[in-house]
Amino acid sequence: MDNFECKECDRKFHSADALNSHNLAKHPKADAQKFNIKRRHIYFVIFICVAFAIAFWIYHSATSPGKYDEFAECLTAEGFIMAGTDWCSNCQKQKNLFGKSFKLIDYKNCDVDKEWCSTNGVDRYPTWILPNGNKRPGAQELYSLQQASSNCSL
Repeated sequence: MDNFECKECDRKFHSADALNSHNLAKHPKADAQKFNIKRRHIYFVIFICVAFAIAFWIYHSATSPGKYDEFAECLTAEGFIMAGTDWCSNCQKQKNLFGKSFKLIDYKNCDVDKEWCSTNGVDRYPTWILPNGNKRPGAQELYSLQQASSNCSL
């Protein structure tokens, strides 16, 4: 005959059914607590995994190159300059066309560098100043900037 012993109170029982009945009657929270501890651990692991995934996504999106990095670097190397302001909606549209790559454009903020903008005849925003000195006022399509450049490609 097998002996069945309660792990909580060390009582001995003659059958598994008797032990189960005893555990349900005398120690109902023991199994529930074990389950809750396991569930909390699972939730904690899921939380940590989600936090790492979000952190990786933020890091990756911040450090990955922009779609038009080579194009923006080429325009800057050729001498293209965009003059604008932070409050100008068309300037924001122009910046958004370049996305993350806009940081590579030679940009003059006319709210900050008013003298430069005045000296260069910038009176509309945005204004692109081309290497030959010509000006293109207004937001420009990337294709038109490519056409104005000597060897920059999208």
